[in-house]
Amino acid sequence: MQGSWKVQIESSQDRKHEPKYTVFDLLRTPKLRSITLNVFFHWIAVCMVYFGVSLNVTLLPGNTYVNFCILSLMDIPGCMVAMVLTEKLGRPKSLCLYFVIAGLGCIGSSILPERFSKGYCHKMAGLWACLNNTCFYSSWLYTTELYPTVLR
Repeated sequence: MQGSWKVQIESSQDRKHEPKYTVFDLLRTPKLRSITLNVFFHWIAVCMVYFGVSLNVTLLPGNTYVNFCILSLMDIPGCMVAMVLTEKLGRPKSLCLYFVIAGLGCIGSSILPERFSKGYCHKMAGLWACLNNTCFYSSWLYTTELYPTVLR
């Protein structure tokens, strides 16, 4: 019984001398600074598109609630695709692929003629929501692996 008290006292004294890490440690070295700035802008892009697609579902023709449910259900295949391709290609390559495809899709849907996009707007919105969800999921996974354990 007394031995266990010694272990607890010694381990609590060891914790007092451990360094404390803050947010400013993310900017301390040039490598961590570049990772942090890259991740910062990366998350701005991912969140703007992800929430932009989600919030602009009201602009699609038809019932708003049905459209929102369909777009929300498209998150499931997006996660499944992201899990499979991320394991096969690796995290950096798959994330780059998701960004390129989702970006091309968003640009393509904005330059299509209006008469063409009316018939396909639900399909395209669902597809781009699915692709953007793969970006969001992979970003979430990859960001946590970029930093050292003590800074997570």
